[in-house]
Amino acid sequence: MPSQRSNRYFHQSAAAIGSALFALSMTVGMAEAVEKRCDWHGPLSGGEKPYAKCVDFAALNGKTMDLPKNVTRISADGLSFCQPATPTTGAGNADIVFVYDNSGSMTADAIYINPATNDSSFHYIDQSRGCLNDIVTPHQDVTYPGKEGPWTVLAMSGEAGCTGNIAGDPYNARGFVIKAGIDFLASSSPTSTAGAISFNSQIEYPQPPLQMNVAGNVATVKNSIKLDTSGGTIYRLPLQQAKTWLNDANLIKTQKQAIIFISDGAPNDNNYLDLVDSRMPPIYSIFLSKDVTPDTANLKELSDRTGGTFSRVNPNDPGAMEALLKSIIKTITANTLPKAATITNKSLAPPQTSKSTGVVSNPDGSAGMMLDSIIALKLGANQIEIQLTREDNSNVTYSFTMNVAGGEISSSSGNYSCWDMPTLTAIDKKTNTPPEIYRPDNTSYQLKLTRSPSDLKDVTVVGTSANNDKENIGLSNLNNNLGYPTQTGDFTYNPAKPNPSLNNGVLEVDGKGDLTFVWTHPRDARETVTYILPGRVVPVLDGDVDLHIKDPVTQGVTFDPGSIKDPVVVVDSKDHCILNCTGTESFHTSNGVPTWNIVIKSPFRYSIRLFDNLGQFVSNSDGEMTAAEWASLSKSGDSASIQIKIIPVSKDGQQLGTGAYLMHADITSMGDQVTKNSAGESIVVKSGKTEYLKRFGYVRR
Repeated sequence: MPSQRSNRYFHQSAAAIGSALFALSMTVGMAEAVEKRCDWHGPLSGGEKPYAKCVDFAALNGKTMDLPKNVTRISADGLSFCQPATPTTGAGNADIVFVYDNSGSMTADAIYINPATNDSSFHYIDQSRGCLNDIVTPHQDVTYPGKEGPWTVLAMSGEAGCTGNIAGDPYNARGFVIKAGIDFLASSSPTSTAGAISFNSQIEYPQPPLQMNVAGNVATVKNSIKLDTSGGTIYRLPLQQAKTWLNDANLIKTQKQAIIFISDGAPNDNNYLDLVDSRMPPIYSIFLSKDVTPDTANLKELSDRTGGTFSRVNPNDPGAMEALLKSIIKTITANTLPKAATITNKSLAPPQTSKSTGVVSNPDGSAGMMLDSIIALKLGANQIEIQLTREDNSNVTYSFTMNVAGGEISSSSGNYSCWDMPTLTAIDKKTNTPPEIYRPDNTSYQLKLTRSPSDLKDVTVVGTSANNDKENIGLSNLNNNLGYPTQTGDFTYNPAKPNPSLNNGVLEVDGKGDLTFVWTHPRDARETVTYILPGRVVPVLDGDVDLHIKDPVTQGVTFDPGSIKDPVVVVDSKDHCILNCTGTESFHTSNGVPTWNIVIKSPFRYSIRLFDNLGQFVSNSDGEMTAAEWASLSKSGDSASIQIKIIPVSKDGQQLGTGAYLMHADITSMGDQVTKNSAGESIVVKSGKTEYLKRFGYVRR
């Protein structure tokens, strides 16, 4: 037979606001207090510091990450931003593939010199567009200095038929410029690699990447670059080859890969964009055109989609082409280790921002940053924005959502460091112990705050008295010797000042009531603590108790091993009916049931055992009145009167017979806590345990 816990119930006496039933099941579903609050900081490696593992904030951009609901903030102790493993100063290194256009449109076949401006326009001959009609007859040759040597073309009398046939590289400069760029890369970033590939209707002269500081490699790559223009413009094949090389662990030597793509026009194919995925390196495109044309959109789209840059340059100016290419190489190889970050939670009102205070290079090549303050996280969705400044002074912004809604965690692990919620207490400096109540012959105590680590130095506690005095109390003495902060400071009070003066540094109490102290982290409202220092202590139980038969009793109350309900049907542990099987018999007689009147001043636990007049065990019952149930009772002053009704049923489910019985009860008050009396005044209730032996009679009808 299970314990007869369900054989006992309470209700308040007639002096209270009616009857109330208390059962163990009432505690089910009550919210439990959060024991820990946690910081998010990204994955740890080898303890709290250093933060060696990085977070890929670029990959988080536009996405949502889920956090436990007791994560209340982003830590100020440090975040790590994933970046290439480059030095902290100077140029970095990269794996670069130069992709250059060798289609027929790149070369110059003819030149038109405007007699009014003396400006030269270079064209390739496309017979389908009538360009030959503009050639001077009889043919006249014009020779000018190209970058690969003198270049001879036909003179033109006009260019009406050739307006769409502008030559992409009339000075044959791209080969020379790429070679100069390779020399620049080798001298400025010697552990970089360079490869090259040309394209027209197919790929030509493919040279996989070679490391620049290995003897002979610079010459090998430069010698692979050849200009022989013919055919169409196909983007897919060279992009696919460059992508393959730059994802080959046997070829790449650095943590940064890039493609420099040089062309003068739109592609003849349109099936190359599916190559753009997470494995496609950024494409830095150079569009060779004197003027903006619709063809620029194709190269610009490739650069925009991959995170590279798009630049247009006048092909009639080889010097500008060379300067542009070297500038792009600088951009690619520049050290992009972040040097500063600003983090904002835009979901708070007002938005909360923190800035980095320094940067260190972590073992995985990431940038570790300390922040000037924590960033609070509210329950639910938090819109986070990170503005990052790199060493080359370029900026990037990442935006993502932190959804603080998952199950609570109770210990530090992975991305989280968890701490106890803060505590606050008064200390009597004479005894170095917390006082139960404030003394009327004293005028000050020390306040001690224990909290989780953060960027705070000085903190302020708000103290209020029962007569509405309010003072700010500074806790300026900080101690981190325990591995977490404790902060102390004194407060002054006047125990018998009837008319309070606000903000005078003294809590004026008016001779009664309690003192309430509240501390909340100024940037994290969910890290908060309230401490009440009462003005007096009351005992647990008032006087003796009286066990007797009381009429009338609560009607329509039924007993079975699992619940109390109507009508009265008594069953055993196997649900076999013992008493009132039809539900029509009278269970409670006019004489009622044994009822114990008791005056209480706090929640309590009880254990009751019944014996018959021969000393034979009859039944036992254990239970408690919870703090929530106690708080819901109507009270007279500090006290509440309740009745413990003893259902007259044995452990076997049989109704008790007429006779004398002995009750042995242990009552343990759950004191040493602050509670409220009927006037709302806070008081301390002392713990206590009392044993009762009561003899009573029961008449079965």
